[in-house]
Amino acid sequence: MRQSAAVIVSSHNITEISEICDSAMMIYSGSLLFSDELDSITGGFCKLQLVFKGKVPDEERIKAAIPGILKVSTSGSIVQIIAAASEDAVLEQAKALAPEITEAIPLTLEEVFIYEMEARGYAGFFSENEE
Repeated sequence: MRQSAAVIVSSHNITEISEICDSAMMIYSGSLLFSDELDSITGGFCKLQLVFKGKVPDEERIKAAIPGILKVSTSGSIVQIIAAASEDAVLEQAKALAPEITEAIPLTLEEVFIYEMEARGYAGFFSENEE
């Protein structure tokens, strides 16, 4: 008879958590943001890089085309999007923007944590502690 056990580990070292755990949860201000297996958590987020030839769409148009965006950054003709949505959904929605090149990049659990916290107003915390 196989028995299972659960161990609760609380840590801000997300890389360590992702190496030793099968599942994770994120609690913010007493509310559960998500709780699932690691693959399901990271699969629910997507980083997308779009390369445009000519005029780059403004942030408002990008957010209208792709719901669930947590962050948009533009550098020249390249737009990077972080979205709380599956890769397939974001790729399909990005077609409306008519990019020349589209590339999906998997997110780590640590990146999911950082983008979720930045979306809730902790943006300054991460940039200050990276030095």
